[in-house]
Amino acid sequence: MANRIIAGRYELLKPVGRGGMSTVYLASDLNLHKNWAVKEIRKKKTVGGIEVENSLLAEAEMMKTLDHPSLPKIVDIIDERDFFYIVMDYVEGETLRDVIDRYGPQDQNQVIKWGKELTLVLGYLHSQDPPIIYRDLKPGNIILQPNGSLKIIDFGTAREFKHGKSKDTAPLGTKGYAAPEQYDTGDGESAQTDERTDIYTLGMTMYELLTCKLPNKAPYKLIPLRQVRPELSIGLERIIQRCTKSDPSERFQNTTELMTALLNYKKLDYEYVSDQKKKLLKAILPVGIGILMLFAGAGSLVANKVMVNNQYENLIAETSDHDAQIKNLKKAIEIKPDDPAAYQLLIKEYAKSNEGYTERNMQEAMSICSEGLKNIDPDSEAYLDINYMLGEAHLVYFSGETDKSLRNKILNSEPYFKAVVNTKKTEYENYNLCNAYVKLASFYENYVLGTSEGFVFDAGKEEYQSAVKDFDSIITILNGSSSSGSSQLKIASYNIILNIIDSEKTNFSANVSYKSIKDIFARIKEDTTQITTSNERLNEEKEELLKYEQYVEANYDKAAQEAKKRGEM
Repeated sequence: MANRIIAGRYELLKPVGRGGMSTVYLASDLNLHKNWAVKEIRKKKTVGGIEVENSLLAEAEMMKTLDHPSLPKIVDIIDERDFFYIVMDYVEGETLRDVIDRYGPQDQNQVIKWGKELTLVLGYLHSQDPPIIYRDLKPGNIILQPNGSLKIIDFGTAREFKHGKSKDTAPLGTKGYAAPEQYDTGDGESAQTDERTDIYTLGMTMYELLTCKLPNKAPYKLIPLRQVRPELSIGLERIIQRCTKSDPSERFQNTTELMTALLNYKKLDYEYVSDQKKKLLKAILPVGIGILMLFAGAGSLVANKVMVNNQYENLIAETSDHDAQIKNLKKAIEIKPDDPAAYQLLIKEYAKSNEGYTERNMQEAMSICSEGLKNIDPDSEAYLDINYMLGEAHLVYFSGETDKSLRNKILNSEPYFKAVVNTKKTEYENYNLCNAYVKLASFYENYVLGTSEGFVFDAGKEEYQSAVKDFDSIITILNGSSSSGSSQLKIASYNIILNIIDSEKTNFSANVSYKSIKDIFARIKEDTTQITTSNERLNEEKEELLKYEQYVEANYDKAAQEAKKRGEM
């Protein structure tokens, strides 16, 4: 029942979710004047022979120890008469179930991004001691937040892995998503769930996000992905097939293996595998006998590989300690220098620091990642992602003490964006944005800043009109982005565009139609106004950008009036 006050502090406003075990309310904190989610649990109820209060209180106690941006935080547990109340972060947004119900099958690149994000949070849960197995991953338990990032909710079926146990205390999970080992088939053969169980449910979740189809009757067999959507990647189909194998030993054995596959899904195409087999066969024929002799030592090599993989997975698991995370990621890179996951996480981790990318941080990140790129397959998507992320780090997060000017950010980010463009892989999701940034940097260097020899080229009408097209392209791409971090990228990019227009206002007014530049101002203003965030620093940057836009627009209007008097417009 809504409009009650719990513990003299939390006013229950309205129910926002119900389940067989509990009701979740939106609640207002009368002391802090902010919203929370409050889960109400009636005492001494049973569902299927399982004590509800024990199950859900165990969930709360488990979650209190966790600290991850993709998980809600428990802030209070209240015992009142007939109910327990668990107070936690209120997560704004809509479930991925709502998303696919409203919009249908999702874009492949978007689902792969979500898959990577979910793989990371599952890896964090599995890295706990003992490992936490979520067991009920599905679109309805995943919130898409306004900033584009995901949060997993509802830990009612999660459990700690118990070494030495052959099966779970109770079979829980949602049929259709649940792995075979999660439910008893009638012959008493259900097994204990482990990390591979969550990999199964993630595979099923990705499959449904791509197809809006899911088997909900035994034996829960999937129609091959590309029979439903032939345009999808063969590599992605193979990943989902492996995730959803009935036998856990045939799945990815941990989230590190799965993350590596997602980062390189295009390499898993049948054509690639066929080529690799041919190369392997050609290589082993002359030395077949030698290979047989090596079999005796194969067991120890496999064991060592498993140990390294486990160590690597633990090192890349996310922690709230920034310094410890940086240290762990560096160790991870040392033991697996050809695995791209640690490089990508390292770039992101530096950006989370309160000090941002200082000169020292930037030089350190560039040194590690530039050396690491030599070990990454240049045909892989991971290679493109790392270069893009390094360019973005310079453009968005650099806060150097000596030179944090737009000039420095533009010129230092250009080589990484150019590395993406030089691959000619136009199908890469950020290719067009990288191409636009390279053109922007080239225009800035040649016609605004001047070359290293100290002179500025004379730009004509064609160059200025081309620059405006690049401005428009960047705004269009960023306007359609809902990814995490897009707000910071928008603010940095719009500042650069405005800076160039202001520096060259006389030439733009003489060579480009008044309307086209005014449209750029209007689009920047509209898109910036729509940025919503609870981040205080980002809100300040947003307000500064809006003021700067007004200033630049006023300057441009003056230059346009002067050009009109001179007959140049």
